[in-house]
Amino acid sequence: MSAEALLEGFLQQTVDSAELNTEFLLCPELEGVPVTVKKWDIKTGTYNDKEGVEKAYYNLTIQYIVDSEEARAELSRDEVVVYGSSVFLTVSEEGKLDLQNNQMLARTLRVFDCPVENLTNKEILDSLIGCYGVGKVTHRALSNKAGPLLDEEGNQRYSAEVSAIGKA
Repeated sequence: MSAEALLEGFLQQTVDSAELNTEFLLCPELEGVPVTVKKWDIKTGTYNDKEGVEKAYYNLTIQYIVDSEEARAELSRDEVVVYGSSVFLTVSEEGKLDLQNNQMLARTLRVFDCPVENLTNKEILDSLIGCYGVGKVTHRALSNKAGPLLDEEGNQRYSAEVSAIGKA
């Protein structure tokens, strides 16, 4: 069957129930759980420093596959993916990673024994993909400048994150 036929068949289906499940499920808090780096992402942008000079920023996040039967069962997923903590990267004026001032990234690279010498920034980050270790999944309260982020009933919203990793 062609992709177009599959899409058309999908678009023509009707929904039998108007009940919507809006519950946000979190990976349970876990310690010593096997984790594998799935991918990395960098968000970039600019800001004005105190003197009004435009500067670039780089914010790195790493996605981990959490290998836990408990998490798969609780989330009803075959693969549980949890983000690590976001890391603002320190870079030189030329855009090179400053591994002396990026301790979180340097610790991650060291845990996974990733090479760094004579590699591009992309090659360094790509070397993380597929790396295996043990992690700790915790829940972090979500907030913004206005204060805590709350759900429709006024309860604090949380996000699961891999907050620590170590060698397997």
